Amino acid sequence: MKKHRALLSALLLSTIALSGCSTVEPGSPSAADTDSPTTSGTSSPSSTSQAAPDACALLEKVSSEFDLTNLEKKSASDCEADLPEVRSVGVTIYSDRGLAQYNAGSQAVVSEIDINGRRGKLVEKALREVDCAVVVELDENSRVDVFASASLTGDSCTVAQQIAKAIEPDLPRS
Repeated sequence: MKKHRALLSALLLSTIALSGCSTVEPGSPSAADTDSPTTSGTSSPSSTSQAAPDACALLEKVSSEFDLTNLEKKSASDCEADLPEVRSVGVTIYSDRGLAQYNAGSQAVVSEIDINGRRGKLVEKALREVDCAVVVELDENSRVDVFASASLTGDSCTVAQQIAKAIEPDLPRS
């Protein structure tokens, strides 16, 4: 009896587990059309008129100009590097958050700036006293953040602005 009950319990649990993993998709299967992208009713509109650039590709392009070393790709939208006199710099691309969605920390000092004709924000003391961010608008729903964390003697805001201006021509326009 115990063996039968254990077998029945195991069968019942596996049935419940498997039924939770399956979904039914309406329609009939067919090969994907490779000439045009597929869309669904739940997808969000494209946030930029061109594909978002690769964050490390942007930093690599200006690496010799700024003596950037140790580029580390965190993801296609996030890259960090080392810079003499500055501990680190980074570029993060947000394809789903615009300039208005930037949340500055409580100690941050935010001012509006222009980066080669684009709207932006200069965020002094972004995380700590020696950190700075330059937030560059791509369009209403996307942006690029350039972050610099300086040593006590470095000027992170100058570096962040210089890198933002250097990568800006390679950013997509809406």
